[in-house]
Amino acid sequence: MYNLKRIDGLSVLVTGGCGFVGTNLCLKLKDLGANIIALDALLPDYGATKANVEELKQKGVIIEVVDVRDFDKMCEVIKKYKPDIVYHGAAQVSHLKSMQVPEGAYLDIDINLKGTINVLEAARRYDDNAKLIYIGTRGEYGDPQYLPIDENHPETPPDIYGVDKLAAGRYFLVYARAYGMWVSLARPTNLIGPRQRLLGFYGIIGWFVRLALEDKTIIIFGDGMQTRDVLYIDDAVDALILMGQNDIAKNKIYNIASGKEYPLRYFAELIVKHAGKGRIEFKPYPPEWKRIEIRRVVLSYDKIKKDLGWEPRTSIEDAIRKTVEFYKQNLSKYL
Repeated sequence: MYNLKRIDGLSVLVTGGCGFVGTNLCLKLKDLGANIIALDALLPDYGATKANVEELKQKGVIIEVVDVRDFDKMCEVIKKYKPDIVYHGAAQVSHLKSMQVPEGAYLDIDINLKGTINVLEAARRYDDNAKLIYIGTRGEYGDPQYLPIDENHPETPPDIYGVDKLAAGRYFLVYARAYGMWVSLARPTNLIGPRQRLLGFYGIIGWFVRLALEDKTIIIFGDGMQTRDVLYIDDAVDALILMGQNDIAKNKIYNIASGKEYPLRYFAELIVKHAGKGRIEFKPYPPEWKRIEIRRVVLSYDKIKKDLGWEPRTSIEDAIRKTVEFYKQNLSKYL
């Protein structure tokens, strides 16, 4: 099993730093002794929440309200802090929005592609010794041609969001090849846990949690036997930190996943059990969902285990229980 090293005094910039993954990553890095800058545009109806911002400030994290689409501002931040590590997680994350042309698709392109180029170019000009770590998505693979999905699997994303995330990761590899920059790419599976905004497009399991705690009906499209690989946020954060702490991760792509698949109905049943309320109902797929639905998902994490010693520490049952307990106490802060 792995152990995280202290990184006292190291400077780390996290884009999308006030969102779900970003906040949890910033807090863990802070605990390890780093100086943290959370950069976030704080766009309405996106991942950042007032609760996350307040918690980060209380822990001494610096907040920079900057949109990654603003190249000049990105350059200013990079020049000011000269971070040793940059985690790029700022993104438009809605699959459905990305398929709404032109508004949603153009927004996805603007944030996920233009924003990524801005981060990379600002780092190249003013901080080219930084380690640059991209937080991608398992959606870059698309429909599985075999299971479990490993890092050599063909990449056929089913929506514009997945295509843009795939392209953004490729930009990182271009900058590594063209300019010799240190990069590493993560592809996390579906993540659950504290500090996630509970809107439907931020994650189906989080949405189920909200519905159950509000004593509403969890609607599952189809028969509920479509499977997902779900990982607790603490485990994902540890994997991201290990990537920044180990030079073997340079120029590598890593799946970050549980390596197990469960049907959606199983997640829903666990959530209702731990919430003590809510109910489950099955309905036919709406056309907009049917077009981009993937029936089965499970990823291999053998590569990151071999290179970095990482493997999940939280069972799916504990992940669901911890998530539900957090939102029982904090639901109103994440709606």
